[in-house]
Amino acid sequence: MLIDFSPVRNGEIKLYDFAKGFSADNLRAATHAMMDTIRVVVEQATDEQVVFIPHDPDANDPYAVPGEEHLGWSLAHLVAHTTASTEEGATYSSLLARGLAYPREPRLRYETPWRSVTTRAHALQRLEESRRICLAYLDTWTDEP
Repeated sequence: MLIDFSPVRNGEIKLYDFAKGFSADNLRAATHAMMDTIRVVVEQATDEQVVFIPHDPDANDPYAVPGEEHLGWSLAHLVAHTTASTEEGATYSSLLARGLAYPREPRLRYETPWRSVTTRAHALQRLEESRRICLAYLDTWTDEP
């Protein structure tokens, strides 16, 4: 089950209210669906395709290291960033499900350096590691969040 966030993006509902409609089981299913979707793409790629940096004339990443703000994202970069963001969200979900306020700083996030992901095997390993981490955080939810 992939989650459609368009009602939030379109301003039809606040994220907090949207989130109330999802259980830990829903988020487990969404985690599997997302990781499986990315996994299919990575499995079909060669090592060269995983590290290929596409030309993207619209690339503009203000958080990139200096000199890389206008690079397109390789598949390795996508895997590194997506897994870090997903794990960060799962971390926050654990805190929120137990009624704890979460800190805005420091961010509860680690992103594997994307240039270190140089093979399909490494990208697949990172996806499965992230799946395990995210599911583990969902296991920390109380029975009644």
